[in-house]
Amino acid sequence: MRRNWVAPAGSEEEKGFLDTLLDSGKLGKRELDYVRKWRDGDRHGAHFSGLMDVALEKNLKQQVMGELIYERAMKRHENLHANTWFVAYFISAGKKEKEMKEMLGLGDDGIRYHKDKIKQLILQEYNYELKSVKTEQISRWFLGL
Repeated sequence: MRRNWVAPAGSEEEKGFLDTLLDSGKLGKRELDYVRKWRDGDRHGAHFSGLMDVALEKNLKQQVMGELIYERAMKRHENLHANTWFVAYFISAGKKEKEMKEMLGLGDDGIRYHKDKIKQLILQEYNYELKSVKTEQISRWFLGL
């Protein structure tokens, strides 16, 4: 089972997501204990305390995180205007720039403009360097990851 399902293990992004999860009010005591241990870097304690079982992890992913990821994605979408939303959507759907230009009636500069707007939003949220925001990060960000 993949362990880095939201963000790289131990990263600030993962800690932020886990803090959101802890504050969601959707976890029981057992799940809260597990998530706190995981967030605080106690991977060993989370695994061997009996809390890290496949059923619990599956439950957290399906029931709680799906909703949180959806809410995060919708909040991000509110900051996107018209063609910027479509560019982000098409990137997440794996469309090539040529297809985007044809579908939106934009040229190279238009696509670049909207990608730069998306990158600026990602920069504001995660404090990335502009040149480090790649297509993969745009897709993950648009989808709420």
